[in-house]
Amino acid sequence: GNNELSRIRSSLEKEQQQQQQVYQAAMKASHGLGGILLENATIDDLGGTLHMRGGVPVPMVDPEDTTTEEQQLHGVLYNPAVFYNRHIPLNNNNSNNDEDKERKLQLLKTIAPFQWYTSILHQTLSSDPILHCYGLHEWAMQYHPEGADPPPSAKYQSSLNLRVSRQVINDTVERKGVRCTHVDALRFFAPAAGPLNHHGASL
Repeated sequence: GNNELSRIRSSLEKEQQQQQQVYQAAMKASHGLGGILLENATIDDLGGTLHMRGGVPVPMVDPEDTTTEEQQLHGVLYNPAVFYNRHIPLNNNNSNNDEDKERKLQLLKTIAPFQWYTSILHQTLSSDPILHCYGLHEWAMQYHPEGADPPPSAKYQSSLNLRVSRQVINDTVERKGVRCTHVDALRFFAPAAGPLNHHGASL
């Protein structure tokens, strides 16, 4: 009834307010540059699970507020431009100093991984999801038709018995094919299984 609609509306408004607070905090922490926010990441994650380079903590409260003993974070934000700004001013592009050129070259090498990660995330978001792979990448790793090179895992698993026969594995992979976009799985595909993947033997 009306009470339920009011509750839902109130919940949505609260969620929007929280999102706005996170957005404003992230923009303030990054001096308006924004970036990719890893929600709920903590200071302890930096230097451990997360890389410190380019990581900007996004506090829940003003960092100048000394009333709280422990800093609570919305998360950690990453942006190559933030890392770039910390080391070389953006208006320093006309310098002919060899040392500056070397520093800039080294910096470009440093931020390249961040640009690569961003491209992967953009590509992932813009790609259609594949929800019918059925885990057949595991079968492709064991695919071994007669006369073909053995799977890479054979040298590690030669002492383990397969739960189904090799013929069943081969017939299944050949009949259904494989729809796999898992980069790490593709690395361990049997050589003969690569061409049977609808998305190619490599990505």
